[in-house]
Amino acid sequence: MLARNFLLDGLASVLPRPSAAPGEKQAVMVVRLDVIGDFVLWLDAAAALRQRYPAERYRLVLVGNALWTDLAAQQPFFDQVVPVNLGRLLRDPGYRFELWRRLRALRCEVALNPTFSRHFPCDDAVMRVCGARERIGFAGDFANQRPWEMAISNRWYTRLIPAAQGQLMELERNAEFVRGLGVASFRPGLPELVVAEELPAALAGERYYVVVPGAGKALRQWPLERYAALMERIWDTYRIKAVICGAPGEEALGRRLRELVPEPVQAVYLTGATTLAGFAAVIKGSELVLANESSAIHLAAAVGTRSVCLTGGGHYGRFVPYCLESSGPLPVVLEHRMACFNCNWDCIYPCRDAAAPCLAGITVDEVWGAVRNLLDRS
Repeated sequence: MLARNFLLDGLASVLPRPSAAPGEKQAVMVVRLDVIGDFVLWLDAAAALRQRYPAERYRLVLVGNALWTDLAAQQPFFDQVVPVNLGRLLRDPGYRFELWRRLRALRCEVALNPTFSRHFPCDDAVMRVCGARERIGFAGDFANQRPWEMAISNRWYTRLIPAAQGQLMELERNAEFVRGLGVASFRPGLPELVVAEELPAALAGERYYVVVPGAGKALRQWPLERYAALMERIWDTYRIKAVICGAPGEEALGRRLRELVPEPVQAVYLTGATTLAGFAAVIKGSELVLANESSAIHLAAAVGTRSVCLTGGGHYGRFVPYCLESSGPLPVVLEHRMACFNCNWDCIYPCRDAAAPCLAGITVDEVWGAVRNLLDRS
């Protein structure tokens, strides 16, 4: 499949490309094909890109992951949003070729790939085929591609912005790219997310908190039994309703949590039942978000909601904790420190269907203390 797509992309890269019309704004393509949390963390830098390429002179086109492009279209930075279904991009040659034809037809003169951990068959491939005269990317790392892939894909860029050695929090990494574009004074800040959707009728006027037990893989998820025990304590002490949320595909996980919660605890089950914009609205209206390291934590920070984040060591320091001085509520991060932190979730322990030891080491009492500290201040 990789070889087939590579050859197909080579063909697409020489397709005829229309010229810009006289007097037309210069089009700038920005490519972000990563997941929801990465997009939310990048919003602060996206605002800076809009200033770097002002609307009166430039048309800013975002090529994004279809998981979150509906939400991206509600933000004030982009003139056009092109959704990309990553599954089809990789598996369906007809879809891939048609997308390349569409992107070349946009007549973009500048293309930007601000993703630090680039993907050879996805965002790198967009830069190869888009036809932009200037193609700028990050020097990046090998988290999502092999050295030989990077050696090839680096040639598809006209300029690569150098990256500082060592680990940086993602907000600072995004700011590094903006500074590389010439905005030397830019410093990272807390992302701000515009939420246009209303709360579900069942939650309007209600006092509630949000629980998101999923994180994509079992080793990244705090045990459900502990979430249930914590929810019981919150109900007994504060009488606040819980709202169990999650992405489509996590319905079974949410149902198992609901079954574990004792009968008196009031809980609303919304796993897989909202759009992403609706999920953001639910988080914005809540008093607290309780979740693993996932998009829910970044959404909470971007809409001004307090949160408690249960994190393992896989990416520790890159996505949480937030290293910012901010007047807004930053996630309260709890971890069980181990010598093997920063393993990129290549866990050395046998935890295929269970939480990794770095997550399992976080106790209910520790999380309860953080929750009480936040709720007592509300």
